[in-house]
Amino acid sequence: AHDIRFALALLDGELQAATPGAEAAYASADPSLVRELSFGTGRLVVGLGSGAGFVAGLDLVRAGGGGAVLQGLYGGATMAGGGLALLIVPPLTDATSWRAPYASGLALALVGAILALAVRGVRPVGRTRRGVLGDARLLPLGALQVASFGLAVIAGNWIVPLLEREGATTAVAGALGSFVLLAGIVTRPLGGALANRWPGLRRGLVGGSLIAVSAGALVLAAGGPLWLSALGSLALGLAAGLPFAVVFEAAQRLRPDAP
Repeated sequence: AHDIRFALALLDGELQAATPGAEAAYASADPSLVRELSFGTGRLVVGLGSGAGFVAGLDLVRAGGGGAVLQGLYGGATMAGGGLALLIVPPLTDATSWRAPYASGLALALVGAILALAVRGVRPVGRTRRGVLGDARLLPLGALQVASFGLAVIAGNWIVPLLEREGATTAVAGALGSFVLLAGIVTRPLGGALANRWPGLRRGLVGGSLIAVSAGALVLAAGGPLWLSALGSLALGLAAGLPFAVVFEAAQRLRPDAP
């Protein structure tokens, strides 16, 4: 509800600035429809921006000659923000306001944009007119990424309220829930290092991690004692990070002409 009200306020300002009659049109609109539109639009913008920024950052790593380990380090660093948010935001929101995470996120995004615009002389790795969405060879790799990293992100969205329902305080739920994302900081570069050291074990590494991810998700969904849910959160987070470097390196081998 807090998220919806915030997005609704943003949409309200945009509508009023867009046309002189927008205020009257907004006032007569179905409130539930406006809430859904504002919420969906906000999520879409954040998702598109995050996805594009993630791919661009990985392309920079490749432009610098980074292999599986450095790609894993980059991937692990991208998990830090989400994990720290689960750890910090719940108690911060209780102590301040629901607006605090949005304000801090906006400030960090602006700092990142300034730093990115200041970069000069970066050699682009892939430039092609051939699209990648229609390349069927990439579909299995995309499915693996969704089943590992995607599941960790989904779990990160609902794990705090889930643990709160099991009796944990907001601060404790945030701390335990952060395992889902923070654990990937360790296992993403570790997965790249293992793949480099034993290339023949890549399939087994990915398969084993998917089994562990499923087991961790099952423990969380089943409920039970708080310590068991914490263990499931940790197992899911650790296992989800292992296939990252393997999957992205395989995609880059298939399409070296594209970012």
